[in-house]
Amino acid sequence: MCDMQEGLCAPWRHSEDTDFYWTKWAGQTPSKGTGPDFDHTTRSGYGYFLFIEGSEPQKEGDRAVIEMGPLSRSEEDCLLSFAYHMHGETMGGISVAIIQQNGTSNELWSSQGDQGDQWNTATVPLGSNESFIIQIAGIIGSFWESDVGLDDIMLTGRCGVIDPCFHLGCGEHSQCAFDENLNLTVNVSLVIRVLNVKIKRTTAMRIPATRDSVMN
Repeated sequence: MCDMQEGLCAPWRHSEDTDFYWTKWAGQTPSKGTGPDFDHTTRSGYGYFLFIEGSEPQKEGDRAVIEMGPLSRSEEDCLLSFAYHMHGETMGGISVAIIQQNGTSNELWSSQGDQGDQWNTATVPLGSNESFIIQIAGIIGSFWESDVGLDDIMLTGRCGVIDPCFHLGCGEHSQCAFDENLNLTVNVSLVIRVLNVKIKRTTAMRIPATRDSVMN
């Protein structure tokens, strides 16, 4: 679980598509009448959470986006859960989407408007037959009373593994694919690109140990 005590946990990161960044915070947020007074994990003013500031220079509709992945295909029991705080008269929203390999964005869950001065929780199914990136976006409302809090992000179930082929344009005739056990099968020419990934040895990787190949 990513409880924000050390900040945003790897492999979560800010997206290149973000307009601004989530901020690590403890205690009451700077603007009165909006935002949490304490974190969700410890329920104290000393625990940390992430939040977005609704005041300037942010403007209505700006999005702070974090993401993780790409993940290989996931099963029906793959779930994303997190705690969120949305209190303020001009509250914006928060959303969860997956970005597929072809660039399509599919929103899976969202909440808008004032949800009370309390931490709420959400659980979002992430089952997918394709590789995907998960994104969580906090969205600024119409005025400064739109601080959104985020805490305790967790993935459970069979959510796949990191997919090194996602940005390589792998298609039907790809040189890389996942088997039924989510093990990666990859042509030898791509091995250098997928270090740190569990590679399933295949016939294509058994290169005769000739003098030239050893020297190279």
